[in-house]
Amino acid sequence: GRLSADEHRVLVLPVTSCISDDMVRALQAYVEAGGTLVVDGRPGLLSGQGRIRDSRPLDDLLGVASPAGMEAITAETQAGETAISGAVGEVPLDLSGVPLRVFETGITTTDGTALGEVGGAPVAIVNEVGEGRTILLNFSLEPYESRRAEVGVRPIQEVLVAAVEAAGVEAPASVMRTDGSRPLCVQTV
Repeated sequence: GRLSADEHRVLVLPVTSCISDDMVRALQAYVEAGGTLVVDGRPGLLSGQGRIRDSRPLDDLLGVASPAGMEAITAETQAGETAISGAVGEVPLDLSGVPLRVFETGITTTDGTALGEVGGAPVAIVNEVGEGRTILLNFSLEPYESRRAEVGVRPIQEVLVAAVEAAGVEAPASVMRTDGSRPLCVQTV
């Protein structure tokens, strides 16, 4: 089926290292039509067949310039703490003391706006494209899934919530703590 921004307002693609040229075109059309694309890891580092690419096909869409080839494969990750501040669309973010492991220290922004950095490397890059936007998380979403009951993943949760809210997706109901913060591990049905 066709990827529709009307039907799917937000698309989260964790660990999208392998991506085909057809999928690159579909994602471009999706975002331009109003979709919100959230990716982490090293998006497009490998082709759909798992071959190392000489250039990164999602860079223009994501608003970044990324290392490619063996340079990107062998690059070291870097741990650090950052603040993530700014906005995703009209949704403000103001997070401090966020511990992260940056996947790619060699990424630079082109059209995208970095909302934080670790050691000079951008960690959350928002890029407005056509009617939609992309959000590149230069860190892994994996801690959110595996440790979502821990307070330490709250910044990842807040970035994802901002992406969803900025895309105009509203939950039919919300659950908040008495202090106004979002609880962990709550599923509304």
